[in-house]
Amino acid sequence: MVFGMRRAGRNPGHRRRSFRNQCLLRPKPTEQTAPIRNSEWLLTSRVDYNITDSESINFRYKHDTGFQPTGTNLISPVLNLQSIQPEHEGQVNLTSIVSPTMVNNFIGSALYYSAIFGPANESASLAAFPSYFGINDGGANGGGLLSMGDFWAVFPQGRNVGQAQFSMIFRS
Repeated sequence: MVFGMRRAGRNPGHRRRSFRNQCLLRPKPTEQTAPIRNSEWLLTSRVDYNITDSESINFRYKHDTGFQPTGTNLISPVLNLQSIQPEHEGQVNLTSIVSPTMVNNFIGSALYYSAIFGPANESASLAAFPSYFGINDGGANGGGLLSMGDFWAVFPQGRNVGQAQFSMIFRS
């Protein structure tokens, strides 16, 4: 933190004040910005098709890709932490009318999602600073000094998730 010191004294145009030293232990305002942005895009589609008068099918697909800046390092962008999070999901639905009182419905769906958190280029980040150094003072919001390096005990980490579902429903 940067501290300021001021001496109160005579101000032009004002009455005389007593001289005394005042130490203001207030940090001077500073602001840092880093060129890293959050972004996301989404694609959805659906196709419906009537095979016959008694049979129809539809397909649905959704793709979502997000870029999440997880940790921004003001010293070097090589030490930035990020996560690219693609998601793919799709579904097929086949409905067959067997008779006026009987309907057969097949639903198949699948989903894949990934969220891996870590540096964009792990080898470059390790080459720049192969360790981690940080001082936390336990203050509000985990205050402390700017840390150096990536916290290798935690990063890279994340998850890859996949699931599939199939169901056949016969109603009469």
